[in-house]
Amino acid sequence: MGKFLIFNYGQTFCTRLERTNSKKSTTQLTDFYLIRLMLVFIIFSIVLIKYNCITMIFIQFKYCNIHPFLFICLLFISAGCKKVKNLEEITPTYIEGYVVNSITGDSVAGALVELWEDDKGGSVLLENFDTKLATFYTNDNGYYKFNFSCSNLKYYGIIAFKEYYTNYNTLGVFSCNKITMSINLTPFSWLKIHLKNINPFNENDSIYYHYYFSLVGDDIDTTLYRQFSSDVTQVDKWDVTKNGITTTHAAINSCTPLDTCSLNIYY
Repeated sequence: MGKFLIFNYGQTFCTRLERTNSKKSTTQLTDFYLIRLMLVFIIFSIVLIKYNCITMIFIQFKYCNIHPFLFICLLFISAGCKKVKNLEEITPTYIEGYVVNSITGDSVAGALVELWEDDKGGSVLLENFDTKLATFYTNDNGYYKFNFSCSNLKYYGIIAFKEYYTNYNTLGVFSCNKITMSINLTPFSWLKIHLKNINPFNENDSIYYHYYFSLVGDDIDTTLYRQFSSDVTQVDKWDVTKNGITTTHAAINSCTPLDTCSLNIYY
């Protein structure tokens, strides 16, 4: 209803302006127009601030012979109105929670928690955040808390670090509301791999352990270790080449978190 009344007022005002202008001399017309131009400018300013700016510009421009200069001014006002909506607000807030082992659910004491800020948003990867605001080490119960000043124009995230755990380089993101957020860390496991060439052909014998290493020789007898996140069952593959013939082998390995399991490869 408010928009309808303002619309009718603008149309009636412009009609009266045109009728009055037709009865005056050129000089009087100019003065009269300028005065009413200022009034229209004021009315438009009020309307633009109250009603999403750009819509009312085109409604009034359609029904009134608005001077081009006024229209340009109104466009600047509409841009200004949009900026007002984006004024920065700083809010004292906090975020708290626990760092937990994603496999067992146990709390992780002594984990380093970092609070990050970003101007752009749209990402949860640590590499895309701009500024580290604060750090905190979890207590014996895995608890952390940050008190900080939060901007409505910024984006925020938290991430935890702990030796022998992975965070997948990913932050938990949040807004300026006071919230509780748990942070998951996934523990590593280790695979102890014993490799031994028990039936050598010649010095060109080789073993290629997919994506990790390759060894050549007729006297291979060594032990290597491979680290991996314990939330994923591991499928290990290797190729053995002797006398120009290659054979492919595989094994499925699942280790206890923060523990070491063994794989013997005798070829």
